[in-house]
Amino acid sequence: MPKMRFLVIQKPKDEVVGTTPPGEMIEHVLRHMEYFRELKEKGIVIEDGAFAGVRGGFGIFEVESLEELNSILNHAPAMPYMHTEIYPLVSRDTRVKQLEEQLRKLRQKLEVYA
Repeated sequence: MPKMRFLVIQKPKDEVVGTTPPGEMIEHVLRHMEYFRELKEKGIVIEDGAFAGVRGGFGIFEVESLEELNSILNHAPAMPYMHTEIYPLVSRDTRVKQLEEQLRKLRQKLEVYA
């Protein structure tokens, strides 16, 4: 079974930013970034980065399942301080095939009414 890809977006929780001392927050973020670097070396994180001018960042993960991704994220050092969004990804080729199939079915339905 091919691996699945997920876009993970993480931003610090507002209540954490306002109550955590800056030095402590930076330490958590640095450990978090190191964890992501290790995952990238293992081929689990395909790409990652930070948002320009906004707190937070993203990672594209390649894993066997959503359950595996959940386990990986739960071990991330700054996870308790982050709001996390997860989006499953499909390749452009897969999406084109899906759209072509939808178009084929739509044309079949239109032929019935012609």
